[in-house]
Amino acid sequence: ALAGALAAGCSSSPSSNQASGGTLPQVSGPVGQKAAITLPSGATAPTKLQTKTLVQGSGATLASGQLAAVNYTVMNWTGAKELGNTYSTDGGKTPNQPQVVTLGSNSLLPAWNTALIGARIGSRIEIVAPPVDAFGSQGNAQAGVGPTDDLVFVLDVVGGYQPTADITGKQSRQAG
Repeated sequence: ALAGALAAGCSSSPSSNQASGGTLPQVSGPVGQKAAITLPSGATAPTKLQTKTLVQGSGATLASGQLAAVNYTVMNWTGAKELGNTYSTDGGKTPNQPQVVTLGSNSLLPAWNTALIGARIGSRIEIVAPPVDAFGSQGNAQAGVGPTDDLVFVLDVVGGYQPTADITGKQSRQAG
């Protein structure tokens, strides 16, 4: 349910510019595995969208209109609770289940559009998103997100594809 909700962001505000500063959560764990997110003690979430490239990938750069395959870990800062992730839960016996999203789409969370357009395949990106850059003032009860909840995402960019790629992605896949 959360995966579909992430691709169906409801905020109609334009994407915010990337910002710096503020106390961001600590992220640990290697790219390709579920991130461990530790909120800063006693700190409140930044009031503006924050994005930080934790690991710079060496693959192709993603552009608006492309499909991006992304693994994620998401935490509700407001409730200090992990909401979900797309990583294998059995020690790698089954593969990760990346979410494929259309970059630049109005249905994608504004925070994800801002962080992913221009990112390189192979990157790990941290996002702290206020409600306006996530699910908006209505929140998303099904995903466990209230109307005033700030969210923390850690995205691992797995691949980038042209929207005309076949189901395997092999015909139009960009090197990554």
